[in-house]
Amino acid sequence: MKGRRAILGSHAEGKPILEPERALDVIAQTTPGMSGADLANLVNEAAILSALQDATQITVADLEAARDKVRFGK
Repeated sequence: MKGRRAILGSHAEGKPILEPERALDVIAQTTPGMSGADLANLVNEAAILSALQDATQITVADLEAARDKVRFGK
């Protein structure tokens, strides 16, 4: 989990995440088996989902939706 958390943190750097410590910890706990590229894609997908909603910050819900999209597609 620590490794995933570090990877998520590096890819989330500079992105406006609401409560980043808590949000990234939650996602790190729920993404076992994902590669570094998957985690990078997850953060980028969450940013896209947030932008589509005209939000100013990425939320845990955006990250969770992105996780599911990266994991399962669609």
